[in-house]
Amino acid sequence: MSDIQFNETPGINRPVMRKKEGGLEKMLIEKGIAKDKKQAEMILIGVAVLAFALTAMVLMTQMSPSAPSGTDAVYEDVPMQEAE
Repeated sequence: MSDIQFNETPGINRPVMRKKEGGLEKMLIEKGIAKDKKQAEMILIGVAVLAFALTAMVLMTQMSPSAPSGTDAVYEDVPMQEAE
Protein backbone atom coordinates (compact mmCIF):
# COMPACT_ATOMS: atom_id res chain seq x y z
CA MET A 1 0.00 0.00 0.00
CA SER A 2 2.90 2.40 0.55
CA ASP A 3 3.85 2.17 -3.14
CA ILE A 4 0.94 4.42 -4.28
CA GLN A 5 2.05 7.46 -6.28
CA PHE A 6 -0.04 10.42 -7.38
CA ASN A 7 0.64 12.30 -10.58
CA GLU A 8 0.01 15.97 -9.91
CA THR A 9 -0.56 18.00 -13.05
CA PRO A 10 0.61 21.62 -12.77
CA GLY A 11 -1.85 24.38 -13.64
CA ILE A 12 -5.01 22.72 -12.33
CA ASN A 13 -5.13 24.63 -9.04
CA ARG A 14 -8.00 27.10 -8.81
CA PRO A 15 -7.42 30.61 -7.52
CA VAL A 16 -8.65 31.26 -3.99
CA MET A 17 -12.10 32.86 -4.02
CA ARG A 18 -12.47 35.64 -1.50
CA LYS A 19 -15.80 36.84 -0.22
CA LYS A 20 -16.50 40.41 -1.28
CA GLU A 21 -17.88 42.96 1.14
CA GLY A 22 -21.62 43.26 0.55
CA GLY A 23 -22.87 46.54 -0.85
CA LEU A 24 -25.94 46.85 1.36
CA GLU A 25 -24.06 45.71 4.45
CA LYS A 26 -21.36 48.26 3.79
CA MET A 27 -23.94 50.99 3.22
CA LEU A 28 -25.73 50.24 6.52
CA ILE A 29 -22.44 50.39 8.42
CA GLU A 30 -21.34 53.63 6.70
CA LYS A 31 -24.72 55.31 7.42
CA GLY A 32 -24.43 54.35 11.09
CA ILE A 33 -27.55 52.19 11.03
CA ALA A 34 -25.54 49.08 11.92
CA LYS A 35 -22.41 48.85 14.05
CA ASP A 36 -20.85 45.81 12.40
CA LYS A 37 -21.35 43.25 9.63
CA LYS A 38 -23.38 40.84 11.78
CA GLN A 39 -25.83 43.56 12.82
CA ALA A 40 -26.17 44.70 9.20
CA GLU A 41 -26.95 41.12 8.14
CA MET A 42 -29.64 40.84 10.83
CA ILE A 43 -31.22 44.10 9.66
CA LEU A 44 -31.25 42.88 6.05
CA ILE A 45 -32.79 39.55 7.08
CA GLY A 46 -35.48 41.44 9.00
CA VAL A 47 -36.22 43.60 5.96
CA ALA A 48 -36.49 40.51 3.75
CA VAL A 49 -38.87 38.77 6.20
CA LEU A 50 -40.99 41.92 6.40
CA ALA A 51 -41.12 42.17 2.59
CA PHE A 52 -42.20 38.52 2.25
CA ALA A 53 -44.87 38.97 4.93
CA LEU A 54 -46.29 42.07 3.25
CA THR A 55 -46.27 40.32 -0.12
CA ALA A 56 -48.13 37.34 1.33
CA MET A 57 -50.72 39.64 2.94
CA VAL A 58 -51.31 41.52 -0.29
CA LEU A 59 -51.64 38.31 -2.30
CA MET A 60 -54.03 36.78 0.20
CA THR A 61 -56.29 39.84 0.23
CA GLN A 62 -56.27 40.01 -3.57
CA MET A 63 -57.10 36.32 -3.94
CA SER A 64 -59.84 36.16 -1.33
CA PRO A 65 -63.26 36.25 -2.96
CA SER A 66 -65.34 39.22 -1.87
CA ALA A 67 -68.45 38.03 -3.73
CA PRO A 68 -69.23 34.64 -5.23
CA SER A 69 -68.29 34.49 -8.89
CA GLY A 70 -71.11 34.61 -11.39
CA THR A 71 -73.32 36.88 -9.27
CA ASP A 72 -73.86 40.58 -9.63
CA ALA A 73 -72.80 42.84 -6.80
CA VAL A 74 -75.65 44.60 -5.03
CA TYR A 75 -75.29 48.34 -4.50
CA GLU A 76 -78.14 49.34 -2.20
CA ASP A 77 -76.68 52.70 -1.19
CA VAL A 78 -75.96 53.91 -4.72
CA PRO A 79 -78.86 55.87 -6.23
CA MET A 80 -79.95 54.68 -9.64
CA GLN A 81 -79.92 57.17 -12.51
CA GLU A 82 -83.02 57.09 -14.59
CA ALA A 83 -82.78 57.19 -18.35
CA GLU A 84 -84.20 60.28 -19.98
